[in-house]
Amino acid sequence: MWLSDFTLILPDRVVDHGSIRIENGLIADIAETPVPGGLQGRGLQIFPGFIDMHGDMIEVEMEPRLKVDFPMQVALPHLDARLTASGVTTAYAAVSFSRGTRDGERRFFEHTSGTIRTLHALRGDCRVDHRIHARFDITFDNAVAVIADLIAAGTVDLVSLMDHTPGQGQYRDIERHIAHVAAHRGVSQTEARQIVTTRIAERSRPQQVLLDNMRQVSELCRGHGVPLASHDDDTEEKAHLMAELGAAIGEFPVTLEAARATADRGMMNAMGAPNALRGQSYSGNLSAR
Repeated sequence: MWLSDFTLILPDRVVDHGSIRIENGLIADIAETPVPGGLQGRGLQIFPGFIDMHGDMIEVEMEPRLKVDFPMQVALPHLDARLTASGVTTAYAAVSFSRGTRDGERRFFEHTSGTIRTLHALRGDCRVDHRIHARFDITFDNAVAVIADLIAAGTVDLVSLMDHTPGQGQYRDIERHIAHVAAHRGVSQTEARQIVTTRIAERSRPQQVLLDNMRQVSELCRGHGVPLASHDDDTEEKAHLMAELGAAIGEFPVTLEAARATADRGMMNAMGAPNALRGQSYSGNLSAR
């Protein structure tokens, strides 16, 4: 079957009024002119399926409002339908284990582990290729054992190493971060400053402990063939360290220097689609453009 007179988005160029022949569900031929008798597109676009490699969407589907919980069996089909309609064909659910969460909260150990295992079990019935992106907080020692079990069970497809301690990475601009916390929580600048100061104290770890955590996770990924990504690299030194640990992807570098170092080491840079659309980072970091 021919799909005729479409705008074709190809890897190296855009073809106006092109055509594609489909056989057994696969692309068998591409023509750069309309084909008589084919299904007429009249200029509609055909492009490769989008890959969302870092989406927090499954957590929101399961808990659209605080303490309003939906089971995965309800949340996943709804999310799957919306992703399909948006042209997403592969979606990595970026789920994380976070410090400071309590039993029953979104990013608590048991909640996240259960989310990963259930999504892994149900994804075979979906239209989108759903995968698991486990976000590992390098300041969270206890998460090493949990993520080790999940990787060994074959339920994780991508791991990223992240550190959201204010003063570096995504939140390297302390004053901007304090202003954001104040606005988000509806508190004064003084209260926000205390919140951020407390957060820094709670998350601070000896450098050797952080390195040991990263090396353990890196070795686990290497041993099971799971790709590793860095997260919010803000210096050349950080990018080089991530490359040495075996990271293949630099997620959301926050400075151009870090992005260049990532590329120089043969890693891929990944930036956020909202950043690219708006032309700016909400936290004042590097523009995807």
